[in-house]
Amino acid sequence: MNAKYEKALEMATAAYQGKKDSLGNDFIDHSINVSNRCRSINEKLVALFSGSLGRTNISIEDIRINFGSTVSDAVLALTRKKDEPFKEYLRRIKANPVARAVKLEDIKYRIDLDNNKKTDNLEIIMKWLNK
Repeated sequence: MNAKYEKALEMATAAYQGKKDSLGNDFIDHSINVSNRCRSINEKLVALFSGSLGRTNISIEDIRINFGSTVSDAVLALTRKKDEPFKEYLRRIKANPVARAVKLEDIKYRIDLDNNKKTDNLEIIMKWLNK
């Protein structure tokens, strides 16, 4: 794998240590699974950090310094602001090609039959489809 990816994986794994997703799984597992579905290196890096802002000690400056503005801008696009209308959030994702690609892979991952065993995933998917 790419040296940038290895560095990002190391940073994300350390930052997500002990963090769980809504299903009780290690948060990093979801990020890695989405990253594995992505095509470009920038998409893969964004997938690793897409849930990091506000949940971990990683800052947008850390991401920008280590991985560049393409990655940091996409991570920002994927980070919903407090009290932000959902449609505005979706518009921001749509406007950033890297963020859009990562979000689509995230949705596809959630739709996968293997991941659809828990109703929480189905509720998340329906939320996205109804917006």
